[in-house]
Amino acid sequence: MDLQQKIDKLVAQHQWWEPGENVVVAVSGGIDSMVLLDLLQRLGTDRPALIIAHVNHRLRANSTHEAAALQRYCEVRKLPFFMTNWKHGELDHGIEEQARQFRYRFFAEIMRTTGAHWLLTAHQQNDQAETVLMKLIRTGNLAAVSGMRQVRFFPPGRLLRPLLTVSRTEIETYAERRALTWSKDESNATNAFLRNRIRHQVLPALVKENQQAVAHLAAFATNLQQQNDREVVSLDQTLSPLKITKGSQSIGLPLPLVTTNVAGAVRWLLGQLTSKVQISDRQCQEIAKLLANQAKPQGQLDLGSGYVLQKTYQQLTISWQGNNYGECPQKVPTFVVRLNHWYPLAAGRWFKVSKEPGSNPPHGGTRFALRADQLPLRVRRSRPTDQLRLANGGHKKLRRVFIDHKLATENRQLSQTLVTSDGVVLAVLGVQSSVLIPQTMADHYLLRLK
Repeated sequence: MDLQQKIDKLVAQHQWWEPGENVVVAVSGGIDSMVLLDLLQRLGTDRPALIIAHVNHRLRANSTHEAAALQRYCEVRKLPFFMTNWKHGELDHGIEEQARQFRYRFFAEIMRTTGAHWLLTAHQQNDQAETVLMKLIRTGNLAAVSGMRQVRFFPPGRLLRPLLTVSRTEIETYAERRALTWSKDESNATNAFLRNRIRHQVLPALVKENQQAVAHLAAFATNLQQQNDREVVSLDQTLSPLKITKGSQSIGLPLPLVTTNVAGAVRWLLGQLTSKVQISDRQCQEIAKLLANQAKPQGQLDLGSGYVLQKTYQQLTISWQGNNYGECPQKVPTFVVRLNHWYPLAAGRWFKVSKEPGSNPPHGGTRFALRADQLPLRVRRSRPTDQLRLANGGHKKLRRVFIDHKLATENRQLSQTLVTSDGVVLAVLGVQSSVLIPQTMADHYLLRLK
C-alpha cells in the first residue's frame, strides 16, 4: 500500500470532516508539509476545502522568498492562502517555544476567521520518536512522555496530525516520486537545539542498533497514550459518582478519597478545569507530602498558569486564582451598618442587624444588649487582635476561632468583624459571635445570617 492509499484509507475510516468542509492546513514549505498538502489535494470524494496557513518566522535569509514561492503555488491551484510575519526583536533563548506559541495563535485566528474546526499539521513518525526522547530526557512524567496525539483538542476546534504514523523514509519516497519541490531549513542542520541533536546523533545511533527503533518509539507513545486513557476512564468511574464540588473555576472533593492515588486523582481533577496545565512528578510528590502531613491541616501549592491546589483540613480543592494570586489579597470593605438592611458577606452569605424587643433569640439569630452610645455598628476586615468573649467570661483569640471552625486560609483573609462604635467585637460574621455581659439602660438587637 503506497502513502496515498494509506491516507485515503485513514480519512475514510475516521471521517474527521465532511466533504467540502473548511480545514486549515499549516504549511511551512518543508518536505513534510508539502507532502501532506499534495496528499490532501489528491483525496477523492472525502477531500475537504483546504485553507493554507503559513508563518514567516523571519529567522532565515531565504524565508521571505520561500513564503512568496508558497503563495504562488497556492494561487496556481486556487487554494486560499493566509500568511503572517513574526515581528520579533532580538532573540537569544527560548526561540523555538516563542515561535511555536506565535504560530499556533495565528492558526487559531485563521480557524475562527474561516469557520474551520480542524487544523492539520505535518508531524510524522520521526517527529514523534524525537518528542518521546526529548520528554524522557527532560521529565519522567508519563503524560508528557506519551508524546503527541494524532487528534487533540485545539480551540476553536481540533488539531489533527494525519502523518503521525508515516515514516520519514515514506515521505521522502513519495516526494521524489511526485517530483515535489520544497524549501530546506538550514537551521535543521545545526546542533544548537536539543531536537536537532536527538535527530542527528541520538536517533541514528538507536537505528543503528535496531532498524525499527523509530517505529518502536512511536508505538511506545501510542501504547502509553492508551494506558493513560484507561487510567482516566478508571478515575472517571471512581471519582465522578463521589462528592465532587465544582464551580466555574474550582473543583474539589473530600481528602480521604484521593489518598490512594494522589497523582491520578489530582491530574483528573485538574483535567476537569483545564487542558493547559500538566503537573510534573516532582509536583505530585510535593502534593502527596502536603496531603499526608497531619501536622499541617492547611496548605497550598502553585500548579502553574494561575492554578492552585489547596488543602483545607479534610478537603482538597484546585482552583484558578490568576497569575498573581499571591500578590494582592482581595479587599474587604469597611462600612457602617444600617439597621434592618441585608448586607452581603465576602464568603457568599448575608447578614442583617435589627432592633428587637425581648431577650430570647429566635432560631438562627444572636442577640446583643447595646447602649445608644455604642451605635452605629461597623463592619471591617477581621484583625489578628480581635477577640470574642465567651460565656464563661473568658476570651478567645481570632486565630483559635479560625482553627476551631476549620476555616480555610482564603476565608480567613476575607473574614469580616462586626464591632460597636467603641470597638467591642460582637461577631466574626458567619463564624462565631461574642457572649456579652447584660447591660442596664440597653436595647436588644438581633444579628441574623442567611
